[in-house]
Amino acid sequence: MANIAELKNRLSFYVRQVRRGETILVLDRRTPVARLVPVADPSGMGDDEGEAWLSQMQKRGVIHIGRRRGVDELLKPPPGRRAGGGVERLIEERQRR
Repeated sequence: MANIAELKNRLSFYVRQVRRGETILVLDRRTPVARLVPVADPSGMGDDEGEAWLSQMQKRGVIHIGRRRGVDELLKPPPGRRAGGGVERLIEERQRR
């Protein structure tokens, strides 16, 4: 159990406890108002169940499912820009002066 002020002050501590499988009851002036529980592990689900679970979590705003782009695509420079680091561009700019 933890009251709201204690939970705010020691959130990392309580998150570690939840990761270990514990459930934390949150109190507001000695009245239970919420429960922190570990997230269910979908790894034991079939493919269809796992996809449905992920879709439900996204609809609830808990997660954002990426577009499965590869690292190479993420590292491409934006359109209209050349590849290469900022240092190279800075040297080129100074050489033009």
